[in-house]
Amino acid sequence: MAQSHLTITLRHFTWVSGLSVCFLFNGCATLIHSSTSSLTADEHSESQQRSAHSRFNDPFRPLTPTVQEHRNPTGEPFSWLTAGTTAAGEPLQIAATGDGGFRSLIVGSVGGHDPVAIKLTEDLARYLHDNQVIMGGVDTTILRTLNPDGLKQHKHNNADGVYLNNLFPKHGEKKLSIAQQRQLPKEVQFLIDLTSEQHPHRIIHIRTVRDSGGMLAVSQGATDTAHEVAEWLGFSSRELPQDVSRGTLESWAAQRGDCTVITIGIPHQTKAKDAWELYGDAILSLLMDGDSESRQLAREQKQRRSANRRNEWSQPNDDSFDEMFRNDSVDDTSDKQLFE
Repeated sequence: MAQSHLTITLRHFTWVSGLSVCFLFNGCATLIHSSTSSLTADEHSESQQRSAHSRFNDPFRPLTPTVQEHRNPTGEPFSWLTAGTTAAGEPLQIAATGDGGFRSLIVGSVGGHDPVAIKLTEDLARYLHDNQVIMGGVDTTILRTLNPDGLKQHKHNNADGVYLNNLFPKHGEKKLSIAQQRQLPKEVQFLIDLTSEQHPHRIIHIRTVRDSGGMLAVSQGATDTAHEVAEWLGFSSRELPQDVSRGTLESWAAQRGDCTVITIGIPHQTKAKDAWELYGDAILSLLMDGDSESRQLAREQKQRRSANRRNEWSQPNDDSFDEMFRNDSVDDTSDKQLFE
């Protein structure tokens, strides 16, 4: 049967289109193959690593999972999530609760070998998990400790012999070149990535200090909250970043300009088992930004019992702790800088 001119024209168009698509894919494949084959073996390997770690655009940085996807659900047992590892393979553990409102990133002691601060951080994580229904509007991500190497080895340095709280970017940098990233310890890289991912309104560092009276260091924007808590606890207060050395977590975070920073320094002579009872209410109040009434309620819940217990531990410094946090503790003979 004779075919119409329209049918022949449509078939011709389909055939030409098919050739064009085939050429397009083959051509692209050829170009990709040509581009890939021009790379050295090392460059190709690095390119593959970059693709696998594209969220942070750097193959040498530890991959941090999206915290929002790994929150401890209500009603399920509490657990720590391994979100990265140190160079020695020790887990960097986080716990997250809440899904909105004021966001806080809590960092357990950078010093690692700091059992009081780490126990307090652990108790905080479990409390928030168990009470997340009644802690509405409090969104927290808690890093158990930035130095799990030190925690395991009972040292203040990591497994590479590095003291982490000297090695943060010195000017609050939010983005670093690959060359700069490679010079940082993996733990510091991890915290920078976690901060960039979470965009916290506040960063809280929990640690101990040799100051027997305790201390709060605070950046602009959180002074009302911190000074209220400092007065309540009888702690001294310092200002960030001017009272700290460059290269510390406190200096870097306070200079970022996109969040407030509070470091709470618990007296080192506190017993780990007593830390939550003595200071848990204060930590919780630091999570309630701008809500003075809520902080007052938290304060009144435990004020009498905690005050009595805190007074028991207000003792002079013990010389055996002179080396504790030697690079970032308050110098009892000088108020010029908090962290050295």
